[in-house]
Amino acid sequence: MEKIINQKNINQKNINENEIIINDNVKIKKEHNIYQLEFKTSNYELIKSLLKTRIIQGGSTDETYKRIYFKADQVKTLKQYKHDKKMITGKRVLSVSDIAKLIRCLVTQLNYLIEIENHTVLGYNPEEILVINDTTFAYIGTELIEKIDEDTQQVMISCPYSPKDFFFSPELLAIKEIPSYIHFKTSYFSLGLLIIYSALEEDEEFYSEYIKNKYSTNHNTHSINDNTYTINHNILNVLNNHPIKNTKIFWLLSRCLVEEAKDRSIILL
Repeated sequence: MEKIINQKNINQKNINENEIIINDNVKIKKEHNIYQLEFKTSNYELIKSLLKTRIIQGGSTDETYKRIYFKADQVKTLKQYKHDKKMITGKRVLSVSDIAKLIRCLVTQLNYLIEIENHTVLGYNPEEILVINDTTFAYIGTELIEKIDEDTQQVMISCPYSPKDFFFSPELLAIKEIPSYIHFKTSYFSLGLLIIYSALEEDEEFYSEYIKNKYSTNHNTHSINDNTYTINHNILNVLNNHPIKNTKIFWLLSRCLVEEAKDRSIILL
């Protein structure tokens, strides 16, 4: 089984051919067709979001909420899934139908976290998205789930992050001190960037350009309202010649990638 290393450049090795190291906090073991997803610490909200939504069907956990057991033929990260797509189709991109499945799974999971558990995702990383049997997509980012303040609708950022850790929203890029507080819909913007990543062959170029342009924006005197359309337009331009242009997926992205966090929305296709 292949070695999988996350974007934080954690120097890990497979212990054996039946174990996948995702990062310091997550590893996956396999015995026959039974997978064990093991977290370093208890992750009640995350595990519930996977089991109660039946994103992981037939799965079970234990009283510690540190493990999930489930049957599957194969499990890989989204990054590896894109690599495998190139081996099969010649292009390192997801099909439109695959992107629709990714959206449905991740939005279902995110809605459960927000509406039932009062938690949100700070951001998405392709190495922390599992693809199960090439049909189901599951978020397993243990360190990026935070509680939402019911009064302010905000989450606290208590430690520094880098844009290399996961897809950053504009408000995360604007943070200059810790702790800081941002709207829980930071997850919507990050999910929109993940969807674009899934659709593009040159998946890292658009994000690097976005980061560069956004840092430039943060250091000039334009107001947020002045930049709302420009930032959406620049990001979405990379999809001008893509099959999802002018589809429901494109419309969903336009609502996720709004500059003002409170104005973002996600509606399932």
